[in-house]
Amino acid sequence: MESEITDLSGDTPDLETKTDLEKFIDELGPIENWYRQWHVYLCDLGITSLPTEVKHLINVEHLYLYDNQLNSLPSEISYWTNIIRLDLIDNNLTTLPPEIYHLTKLTELILEGNQLISLSSDIKYWKNLHTLFLSQNCLTSLPPEIGYCTRLYYLDITDNFIDHLPLNIIKLTRLDYETFYMLDSRITSNRMIRFLRQCFPYRLKYLINHYSSKKKSKNLSKALGFDQLICDLIVLYL
Repeated sequence: MESEITDLSGDTPDLETKTDLEKFIDELGPIENWYRQWHVYLCDLGITSLPTEVKHLINVEHLYLYDNQLNSLPSEISYWTNIIRLDLIDNNLTTLPPEIYHLTKLTELILEGNQLISLSSDIKYWKNLHTLFLSQNCLTSLPPEIGYCTRLYYLDITDNFIDHLPLNIIKLTRLDYETFYMLDSRITSNRMIRFLRQCFPYRLKYLINHYSSKKKSKNLSKALGFDQLICDLIVLYL
């Protein structure tokens, strides 16, 4: 059976006059009647908050809320027990509600371009999470409990204020130098080298042997995706 798809994104000709969610639900009727929808697109609508009626999206698996102005998420998201992908790119979120950490079927969570300052230790409940994009936020650290997210394969923390990584991150054995993005995070070079030794020892040893001189560290920088200073240090000291 094909999934129902609801797309109320702001690509209609009269977008300028329809930035309020309430002006769009006429397309399908009241939200409480959307319980059969599996894919819902509510993008670029200028939404600042979600109504409590979103609790009726009990079967939603893919929910796209990017390019809005959401300041928070309501506790009613706890009803989204079947959600797999949640896209919140480019909103104004500073915190996440406790309920989001109990959406245990989540495999993809996209939070790029918000203003998040921290993540809860309840991140440990995201044991099915495969993809977590946190770039362009205001994070200063990751909780040690991220080590429980053992299925995590893609992790992006670029453009934050993170200056260290929790040791438990070495438990995320599916991460690789190609799937863990941390360029422009403010992690000191010695900590970066220590982390690389712990997480990717065999692959890194191959790369160091391949780019064995400082002259080749630019190629290493490109291969690893880290800034040039760090790669110079890796080549010199690792």
